[in-house]
Amino acid sequence: MALDDNGAAVLAQAAAGVVVISPDGRAALNAAAQRLLGLGPAAGVSELPAPEAAAAALAGRAPGTTVVPWRRSGDELALVVSWTALREGDRVTGALAVLQDVTPLARRERQLYELFAHVAHQLRTPLTPILGWARMLVQKRPADTMLQRAAEVIERNVRLEVRLVDEMLDLSRMQRGTLEIDRRRLDLREACRAAADEVRGLIVARRVDFQETYPPEALWVDADPGRVQQIIATLLDHAVAFTPDGGRVAIAAGREGGEVGVVVSDSGGGIAAEQVALLFEAVPAARRGPEGGLGVGLAVARYLAERHGGVLEAAGGGPDPGRRFHLRLPYRPDAGAGA
Repeated sequence: MALDDNGAAVLAQAAAGVVVISPDGRAALNAAAQRLLGLGPAAGVSELPAPEAAAAALAGRAPGTTVVPWRRSGDELALVVSWTALREGDRVTGALAVLQDVTPLARRERQLYELFAHVAHQLRTPLTPILGWARMLVQKRPADTMLQRAAEVIERNVRLEVRLVDEMLDLSRMQRGTLEIDRRRLDLREACRAAADEVRGLIVARRVDFQETYPPEALWVDADPGRVQQIIATLLDHAVAFTPDGGRVAIAAGREGGEVGVVVSDSGGGIAAEQVALLFEAVPAARRGPEGGLGVGLAVARYLAERHGGVLEAAGGGPDPGRRFHLRLPYRPDAGAGA
């Protein structure tokens, strides 16, 4: 709908920052928006926060809400920007944005993630030698069956603690934009096998039927080997955690046109379609699954997939089919050639 004189007067007096764009691309800012953005009463779309979202709203799409960094007279702000299309019937007559300053909240969040990183570093220091000694005990395979079993349990649980710490570190790096990716030429089959070996102790402990299917030809990608292995190990961890003892977990990799794909599936309980998106959110501990953890492993995995130019999706239609994770990365047979 178009704004009449009364509507324009109300928006002009609104306490929140409001921007209205006409179909010809002219933007009008109320007083609150002018103060917030450091702009005058009129501006071009390219001068506004999230201009691509403004263009989407003008095209009749629903770009939704996003947090946008904004610099005003030397100050670094964090703004929540919500764009929506204005309509008259089926015709788009403009776009409207509501702006809110969440800088104090963003600063507190940044401080929290910095604390996360500090605590994680402190926790990892004693875990490293514990894990090393536990591995040595397992490899020695002592004659005492109970001692052997104790060593395996210690190693498995220390690995879990290390994973929790690494999740804390990665979440902090994600939020600060400092998570590094070291790309090189990688055969994705190697990452799959390494990830399977990483979680094999849990697979054996749960007596899960584990199936691996890889093609005879290499699946070349341009990727960070450790990070891709981390993605796949996270998917396998999740699959095993949601599969009852004696169930089935499978991993398969192969070419998919111009991409290579990895599918991890299980025979555990499925998940409702509306809950699939929540799997990839950094959720509070109260909402985490039976695999334990901080509930951020899958969020980190999707972030890593996207940093590699790939896609990570999940599906699960009910209690019987189980869950299915699908990782796709660009196929790069020439990646790292001649390096």
